[in-house]
Amino acid sequence: PYNLFLGNTIMSEILFIFLLVLCLYWFCRWYDCGWYRFAAMTGLVLGLTVLTRPIAPFVLASIFLFFFILRRWQIDWRQTLTSGGLFLALFCLTIIPWLWRNYQVFGVADFTPVPVNYAFYSRVVPMAVSIERDLTPAAASLIVDRELPDKIPNFSSIKFDHTFEYVPQLKADAIAAFKAHWPAII
Repeated sequence: PYNLFLGNTIMSEILFIFLLVLCLYWFCRWYDCGWYRFAAMTGLVLGLTVLTRPIAPFVLASIFLFFFILRRWQIDWRQTLTSGGLFLALFCLTIIPWLWRNYQVFGVADFTPVPVNYAFYSRVVPMAVSIERDLTPAAASLIVDRELPDKIPNFSSIKFDHTFEYVPQLKADAIAAFKAHWPAII
């Protein structure tokens, strides 16, 4: 529904959805036929999808796993490994230039500074705060967002949104919160 209001606005969602559907199309063709060109197209389009939105690998990995489980008894391992290798090679060739660029500019080979890392942080840490302070999840989320700038010395929202500088702190806090309350968080 959100996209309906922004139909005339240039945003990555439209390209992401198009590439995601195209990737699923090529994957289904690859799944049905097993042809190498479909594996190659799937890898190429998945790489472009990941460059558009870094969340794509998580979505598509679950779909690939589902289809793999469906055919677990009917797999021709030689063809599967060859086409899978071709798929991975084209996927990697598509994303490596961006990862290399980020490594050269920011010193981190990651797709994006904030969204994936902050998404992990903003899901896990509020759950831990909710448990520790006996708060509702909504109240804990507000507290975590309010306290984030105080946790990081010389916090800058510009740096937060556009660099990788705060990623190690976000990861460390999220991992510590997860380790402290992993049964409840899972």
